[in-house]
Amino acid sequence: MMAETDAEYGLTPQGYVAEPEDAIQIDLFELAGSLMGSNIGTAEKSILGSFIRIVAHRMANYEQTIGNVWDSWFFDTATGITLDKVVALLGLTRNKSQPAYVSLSFTGKAGTVIDADEMFETEDGQTFILEDAVILDADGNGSGIAVSMDESADANVAAGTITKQTMPVEEITSVTNPVAATGGMTTEDDETFKNRVKVFEESPSGATRDGIKSSVANVAGVDQVEVNVNDTNEVDENSDPPKSIHVYASGGIDGDVAQAISDTLAGGTQTVGATVCKVLDRGGHPQEIHFDRPTGVPIFMTVTLDTDSTLFETDGIDQIKTNIKTYLNSLTMGDKVRFTYLYTLVYGVVGVTDAEIKIGRTTDTLAASDIQLETFESATYALGNIEVVTNAN
Repeated sequence: MMAETDAEYGLTPQGYVAEPEDAIQIDLFELAGSLMGSNIGTAEKSILGSFIRIVAHRMANYEQTIGNVWDSWFFDTATGITLDKVVALLGLTRNKSQPAYVSLSFTGKAGTVIDADEMFETEDGQTFILEDAVILDADGNGSGIAVSMDESADANVAAGTITKQTMPVEEITSVTNPVAATGGMTTEDDETFKNRVKVFEESPSGATRDGIKSSVANVAGVDQVEVNVNDTNEVDENSDPPKSIHVYASGGIDGDVAQAISDTLAGGTQTVGATVCKVLDRGGHPQEIHFDRPTGVPIFMTVTLDTDSTLFETDGIDQIKTNIKTYLNSLTMGDKVRFTYLYTLVYGVVGVTDAEIKIGRTTDTLAASDIQLETFESATYALGNIEVVTNAN
């Protein structure tokens, strides 16, 4: 007679439940007893007992395999390449890593030619390569597009942070990026991909707030989206005009974001924003799409540490700055920069015995308190804005 718990395993209303090895052993012991007599020896060191345990172990492995195959049929439990194939049925693909693009502005000696492939950097080592040659005009000014060497979200550096020449040229006085780099992206991990699929499935299509948000969120490189829909006949509290849609998107290429907005809009809908792109609507007609990037809020921070010099590692300060960078980059528009949470990032580094942390929107407003971002603001990290001082003991 089989174990009474059989009904709990196999295909159930809750999905496939793999039978564990101990339950399989009980089933096989009972089956052997029913066929060969209740007094049959199944002790651990008996020949039959050893054989049953070997078979039970192998069957348990098969059970796990069957369960994994079952799970692979559903996007919320599938993993890896199987997840990619399941989600492809919805028309979605995993976002792959890609570089960031940025506009660089130069000053220097009039007529200077800045060759294509010249490299420029941030203080923390993000390197960008100039795509085409730039000739400084009569006033010594020029600009060009550069692409990051790093294919990851870390390459989406804040405005004003690309200020170094990798190979200094005397005729170039300065370089900077007036706006933030965009489009850089790290290949989506399974969890991030699944979350995006859930948003897609739960959001209605078409020109609704959720429909537009879902469409833009599926653009490669986009990591944050907010949408303000003003369906009234008055200018709203965000200063958006009547009957308008205002999209704020972080990441992604401008034209791709604009196309995603266009694909969801009803004809004649007014879009709002400082970024303007010409795209084709569903009928093949050109139209202008406006949207905005979130307002980047530089976060300044001082961290004063007491450390145990016998435990605090030589790269301890770098570890702390990396932890802070990861946290700030994880925040979305309208989030709160939690002052107390920063302590967990600092004390997580071996050798820190005490810490005092102050944060602010400027160096003049540093305080031991949270920073609440506005609805369409996002926190930005720059290496030079984080000061860490140690007092070794």
